Amino acid sequence: MSLKNIIIASPSRAGKSTLAKRINDELGFFAIALDKLVAKFGGAYPQLDIRLS
Repeated sequence: MSLKNIIIASPSRAGKSTLAKRINDELGFFAIALDKLVAKFGGAYPQLDIRLS
């Protein structure tokens, strides 16, 4: 079994999280929110100055 990735990109408040939750519920895929990932990396590695623009 190979792993597949789905990237959902759209403007703010367009329903990305809702779609990701539905994909998770129906297909069992794991969802990671980019803003949370950036926040974790930014906290762990402040010298990298990682941010969303």
